[in-house]
Amino acid sequence: RRVLFRSLSFSMATNRQIPSRIARLHKKWATPYVAVSIASLLAIALVIPMKLENLLSLYAFGALLALALSNLAICVLRFKEPDRRRGFTVPLNLKIKGKKLPILAVVGFLTAVFFWITVLIYHPEARWVGIAWMAIGLLIYLVYRTSSGKSLTKRVTVAPETITKVSAEKGYGNI
Repeated sequence: RRVLFRSLSFSMATNRQIPSRIARLHKKWATPYVAVSIASLLAIALVIPMKLENLLSLYAFGALLALALSNLAICVLRFKEPDRRRGFTVPLNLKIKGKKLPILAVVGFLTAVFFWITVLIYHPEARWVGIAWMAIGLLIYLVYRTSSGKSLTKRVTVAPETITKVSAEKGYGNI
């Protein structure tokens, strides 16, 4: 089975969280070359002035935040879409109002938040760069969505074909 190449930038463009131009796929390699170029330039900009410890703490800031939000999303989806078909169900669920709340996701969320707060407390460079990074990202999102007349809170999707000229015939399978 052939599938179209997917990346985080491609998914964000499909959901209109970033402009389609950023997630545009290369004609030959079907990779999001604009997004990769931007990320590379940002990575270089972070490497030049920072020490390794600061970069690692900034990575911990982002990774722990992502882990906390993904565990929170699992919990929220169990209440918003309780009957959705899932490929895997986490064991150790707590029944609340007839819906299953995964205890491991709650523990994962609380643990990630705890360690994220310790990163905020003990690593001032990660705290300020991470918060600035999030604020800039939120500002870009707000400007993009409002300037294009889209809701800030409602999901807006477009067909993946509008983002790329790469056809499904030229897609790639699993690696």
